Amino acid sequence: ACDVQQARILFRMLIGNLHRLGLLDRRNAPAESVRLGRLLIESLSSSSRSARGRTACGVCFDEFAHFQRTAGPLADRMVWGALKPSLQTFGPKSLAVITTSPAGRSGVVWDLFGRRGIDEGMLAVQLPTWVMNPNVPYEQLNDEFERDEILARQEYGAEFLAPHGKFLKPAFIRACVV
Repeated sequence: ACDVQQARILFRMLIGNLHRLGLLDRRNAPAESVRLGRLLIESLSSSSRSARGRTACGVCFDEFAHFQRTAGPLADRMVWGALKPSLQTFGPKSLAVITTSPAGRSGVVWDLFGRRGIDEGMLAVQLPTWVMNPNVPYEQLNDEFERDEILARQEYGAEFLAPHGKFLKPAFIRACVV
């Protein structure tokens, strides 16, 4: 997650699902980690410093495309670079799950998305909010699309959009030069 509070929310949701599946005793109320037999599940901050050197069979990134808007140890490339070797210990049995709305055509998420269909074992699902979340019907987003169609197409429509193009075509500018 992009920050500690969001990570804690996601972790509590995971714990709730483990309770519902009967995999975790209700008396367990973990703050940021839980054990299931030999498996340790932790909620860590999204920093390349806190993740480096750990062995992980799986990692989950939420809104990972938006990590590219930060710098230093919180940047997407730094976090991905720190965790990728951690997953390699488990080879093809490791799992990285990335959920995000796109943030343009750059960063780790864009690079990985470009590898869909090429890398064995990779699954890429690109669906708009109204399909992924039945509690948010398309009609509910009309105001967002009217306010800023480009931003809404990216944020809710799951489109990887390039930065806005030129204001004027170069031919128009050349025609004005005397």
